Amino acid sequence: MKMIPMLIALIIITVVLTVLGLSLAGIVTLPGVSNGNKTQQNGKMEAPPGKQLVPLSVSNISAFTKVTRDHIVDPRTMQPRLVAVSVNGTDDPPIVDPRQILGRVLKRDKQAGYAFTEDDFTPQGTTEGIGAAVPPGYRAVTIDASRIKGAYSLNANDRIDLLATSRFGVAMLSKGRAEDLAAAGVLSSYGGGTVSRVVAKNAIVIRPVTIRNEQVETASGLVGTNKRFVNKRNYEITLAIDPNDAAAVNEAFASNDLMTAFARSTLPGAPENDIFIRPIELPGEDQEVTATGELVPINSEAAKEPEPDQAAVVETPSTMIETVVGTRKQRIVFQGGS
Repeated sequence: MKMIPMLIALIIITVVLTVLGLSLAGIVTLPGVSNGNKTQQNGKMEAPPGKQLVPLSVSNISAFTKVTRDHIVDPRTMQPRLVAVSVNGTDDPPIVDPRQILGRVLKRDKQAGYAFTEDDFTPQGTTEGIGAAVPPGYRAVTIDASRIKGAYSLNANDRIDLLATSRFGVAMLSKGRAEDLAAAGVLSSYGGGTVSRVVAKNAIVIRPVTIRNEQVETASGLVGTNKRFVNKRNYEITLAIDPNDAAAVNEAFASNDLMTAFARSTLPGAPENDIFIRPIELPGEDQEVTATGELVPINSEAAKEPEPDQAAVVETPSTMIETVVGTRKQRIVFQGGS
């Protein structure tokens, strides 16, 4: 019989300790019990002297999202999650009034458990979505990141120059220009070469590489079988570009050109409008490239090769050796031979 009172006492102690622990964790509210951040009296939260209660985010919030009640109300208590902090003496103090938070659009990602400041938000009146990140005068475009070299190392707000590399054939060049490029190692066995051009200057990374899942139907090869879907990962990056560069970027992707991203300096005083490579234009259908690199109409006087100076031509003696192996004849000429 003595064991029953002891068992009841043990159960009571266990319940009291459990409730007290839940109260300190903020899950259960008890009058007059403090959790270190705020005090509660008669069910009403009050801040300690010298501090104010500020709302916190209860979940991770993506950039360019409008803050709603679900982002600041704790689903366990159905009350705003608050914390007592000192808001004086800071350059960007946390926002105290939840009404100054609701309906605003974030300009960066916000993790759970953090207070909101005015610097976290876009200007009043901004609508949510990717357009909230586009600076005035720019256009946003989402691109396949696998097509851009260097895309995976970029972060939000990085500024880049986007270059496209195209291949071309000798038929597009004049004879003299082709020989010059071949001598410089640009052309490969007179079969063609590559040329790079700037297609976007001072573009801004709005959203770094993200993964977008897509359900793709796969063919099973059997008639009458159920359709099968697999999950395909698409790696995408969103850039803000000058409207004047939109056509060049679109044409580069349509031509399957190799794209390369060159990050600009973000240090104070770095120039914003410099171009580190001279744009090169490819010849059109009725144009060709002269030996000096100019675009001129086909068969024009400027495209003709200059006549060599006969006075400057000096004959150099040479020696020719002819070898015959089976049915194959080969001649080798040595310049300057005796």
